[in-house]
This record gives sequence, structure tokens and C-alpha cells, in this order.
Amino acid sequence: MSQWPAQDAAVLVQEQGGRAREFAAPAQKKLGIIVAGMHRAGTSAVTRVVNLLGADLATDLMPPFPGDNDRGFWEPLKVVEIHDRLLGALGSSYDDPLPLPEDWLTTAAAVVAKRELGEEIEKDFKGSSLFAVKDPRVARLLPLWLALLDERGIEPVIVIPIRNPLEVARSLGRREGLPLAQSLLVYARSYLETEVASRGRRRFFVRYDQLLSNWRILEDKLRKALGTAMPRAKSGLGAEIEEFLTRDLYRNRATFLELKENSQIADTVIALYDRMADAADSDSEAGLQEAFDRLRSIVAEATKLFQGLVIAERDRHRAELAAFKRDHDAATARLTSDVTALKSRTDELAAAMELRSGELTAARIRTAELEQALHDARGHTESLAQELAHEKAGYQADLARKLVEIDHLQATLSSTSIRLSGVLTSTSWRITAPLRGVAGMAPAPARYARRAAQVFWWTVTFQLMRRFRAWRARRRQAALIGASDLFDRAWYLERYPDVRSAGVDPVLHYLDNGAAEGRNPSASFDSEWYLQKNPDVRRANLNPLVHYLIYGAKERRDHRPVPVLEVQRD
Repeated sequence: MSQWPAQDAAVLVQEQGGRAREFAAPAQKKLGIIVAGMHRAGTSAVTRVVNLLGADLATDLMPPFPGDNDRGFWEPLKVVEIHDRLLGALGSSYDDPLPLPEDWLTTAAAVVAKRELGEEIEKDFKGSSLFAVKDPRVARLLPLWLALLDERGIEPVIVIPIRNPLEVARSLGRREGLPLAQSLLVYARSYLETEVASRGRRRFFVRYDQLLSNWRILEDKLRKALGTAMPRAKSGLGAEIEEFLTRDLYRNRATFLELKENSQIADTVIALYDRMADAADSDSEAGLQEAFDRLRSIVAEATKLFQGLVIAERDRHRAELAAFKRDHDAATARLTSDVTALKSRTDELAAAMELRSGELTAARIRTAELEQALHDARGHTESLAQELAHEKAGYQADLARKLVEIDHLQATLSSTSIRLSGVLTSTSWRITAPLRGVAGMAPAPARYARRAAQVFWWTVTFQLMRRFRAWRARRRQAALIGASDLFDRAWYLERYPDVRSAGVDPVLHYLDNGAAEGRNPSASFDSEWYLQKNPDVRRANLNPLVHYLIYGAKERRDHRPVPVLEVQRD
């Protein structure tokens, strides 16, 4: 809690009924700022600014509510709970347009509420010399608060936020569904009771619309009311307050002219707001009490006309609520019985589950073992793939050498054949025929020819088989891609118009060239991302979609759709 310097003896002047009134401010006296204004009249904004200007708040504040009070209510939850309980005990509520019972302040409920509120003040502000409390219900319960503060030797300062009653009624209608007439009656009742209860106390009025346009007006009013008890402004205070008080807080706007010209609004409400606005603008309450006494008399007389009707309507609603509660209690009893039966069944199932827990534990252990085995198998598979790639490279090198040998043998065979033809047609060959018969029939060129023919036949056969297997694998992969939901023919042709112009089958294009060029089979599969996440697939030079369909999905490898921004950029 903040600790403020001791107050010097000071005299604070406030105009009451046109007469100057002095207030002595004893040194070291604790001050309690009570924000007393109508619901939706700007009490939350006023309280937060007062807090930023140096007044302490309770810690258990009501949280913000999106679309209603986005930046906080700044009112203690416990205080709101005490107020609602007291109003309920008095047969009233926050939206009740009727006056409270004349002796309400002396009832047992009021005594209990005052004690509980005192405990809250002691708990939240024991070490504070300046604090603020806000709840719109205070507008109806201000006498209780003033009596409480007086008993504890705390000097009250009443800040009364006001707002155009048409704006307040519109806001209550949108948030609470209150009719316009009811909102205006509650408005008149709240401010008439607040004004008469706060007479003779340090108080001032502040307009909500002026607060949002120039919060310094509130600061000046507060400084005049607090005197030397006003804390010194901290660094960056103005920026923090202006960041909080933005114009988007001002909703349901209405001009004073709209208020006056609205035929549903009584002149009493207009006059009441007009007098408070004058007091807020001029810092003078000359004639205010007289005007409010007259308006209070008018409202009291009018209340006699509709009070009986309102009470009868309220009794009818309470009877309907009691009947609903009886039905609700009966339904609750039935549901309780059903819940009991369900609980019994649940207990039976729990017992059965406990019997199966051993099996489940064993299954989990087995699953862990299988997951470990799968992990080891994946590592072994990657090792085998690397070995296979190495062996494949070796086989390809051996094949290249064999092809070179075949070319050499074919050249040798051709040269030998030419020389043999020349020899066979020569004269010496004919003359030496008998000698060759004696030497036998196993010339070296014949052996070379047979060997070359065999090597050539096996090489051609191997190449044809390899091409056949590649053709068959390509055909199977194309069928796999074409049947997958991850390949979209129409999307592929629209995304890559060069493929459509070439008249190429999109499946074959993606299989043969598209993936290598970084193209995607559909908006649901990002080829390049899959290769980045799986470098083993890139190293093996495999088509990403084929790998995912055959291996990746089984191995629970991830894939992702093509980012929208990338599609739009293309």
C-alpha cells in the first residue's frame, strides 16, 4: 500500500447551497475516496484514473469482461457480494427503481453488512492513508458507507461520475436488457439518494465525456478536494492515463439535444442531469440542493403512482420464480438419482478396469519393446540403404568397365575377321591347307569370337531386364500416385501451365521431373518441405510423394500442405 506524507492542517472549501463551507483536514488522517455513480456512468474509468493518481485499490478486483468492460471494473468482488446480499435482504436489487425501506440502515442485515465491509477495509487498506472504493450499488447504499467511515475515523471524499441518462439507458438496455423507463427511474433514484446522503461532505461531480477528452479536469478536482494529501505525480503518469482513456471507451453516445427531444424521457430526469452537469462544469453547487429537493419531491410523489404496480409485478415474478425453483429442485432430485445410478455403474466399470490394469501394463511394456525394436529396425534399414547405395555404385562401375571391354572385344573381333578373310583368300592359305589339317582346328580368333559373343549376349540381356524392371517400377509408382488423395491432377495442371501446354500426363510429369524441379503434387503436400525434413529421402534420390505413400505414412513421418502465401506468390 502507498504511504503518503503527513497532511498539514488545511482548510478545504466547497460550495453547498450557495454558501461557502469549510472542512478542516487533520494531520495524518486517513482518506477514503468513494466513487458513487450510476451503473454505466463512467465509474470504472473514474476509479482507474483516481487509482493512477495515487489512491490504493483492493486486491480482489472483478476481472475485465470482453465486450463490456474490456479494461476492468476496478471494484472488489467481496464488496459487490456484500452489497448484493444486503439489497436482497431488503427486498431490493441493483436495478430496483423503488426506494429502500425507511429504516433499512438499522436492520440486522445492514448491521452485518457494515461489519463485513469494515473487515474488508481493514484487510485491504490497513497500511494505506489514501484509498478508493467503487461499486455502482454504493449510489443506493452511501449512508451505510459514510457511517462506517465515520466510525473508523476515515475522512470520506465522494466523487460522483455523471453521464447523459440516454447514454446510460442505452448501455443498460444493450448489456442487461433493461427497458428505457426502468433505467431512467433507477438513474433518478440513484443520484437523488447519492446527493442527499453526501451533503456536508467533501464531494465533487465529474462528467464522463469530459474525463475522456481531458483527464486533467478530474486531477484538478481531486487536488482541490484532497489538498496536501494529494500524492505527488509519478513519472510517466500522463502517458499511462492517456493510454488507458482512449475514445473507444465512449460507446452509446447521445447529445444533450437528443436527450431533450426524446419524448420518452421525463423533464425531471433532464433537469436532474442538467443541474449535475452545471455543478461539474462550474465547480459550484449554487442552487443544486434546492433543485434536487424539488426533484426529489416530484419523484417521491410519482413513485406513489406506480409503486403498488411494481410491487405486484415483482410478487408475480417471485411466485413464478418459486414455482420454477420447485420444478428445478424436482428435476435436480431426479438428476441426483440418475447420477447415483451412474456412479454405481462407474464404480463397477472402475473395478473391471482395475482387473485389466495388469494387462494394460503388460501391453504398455510390450509396446515400448516394439517401439524400441522399430527404432532399431529403422536404424538398420538406413544402414542397409547406405550399403545398398554403395554396392549399387560399385555394380554400375563394374558394368561400365565390362561395356568398355565388350567394345574392345568387338573391335578386336572385327579386326580379326578382316584379317582372317584376307588370309583365307590368300595363295599361301591354299598352299598350307594340308599343314593346318595336321596342326588341328583350334585357332585363337575363334576362341575370342565365342567369348565376345557370349559377353555381348549377357550384357544386352542384363540391360533389357534392367530397363524392364525400371519400366515396371515406374508404372507402379505412377498408379500409386494417381490413386492417392495427395495428388490433384486439375490443381497440378492449373498450377503449372507449361505441363498443360505440353500435353503431358501430370502424374508422369511429377514422377519423372516435377518433384526434382521442386513442384508440388497438390495443395495438400509440400514436396520440398518433406525432403528437408527427411534428408535420407533426398540422399537416396527418391520421389518424396512415392516415399511417403510407400514408407513415410507407415513410419508416421509428417507432411504439410503448401503454404497459402507461397501459392499466392506463385
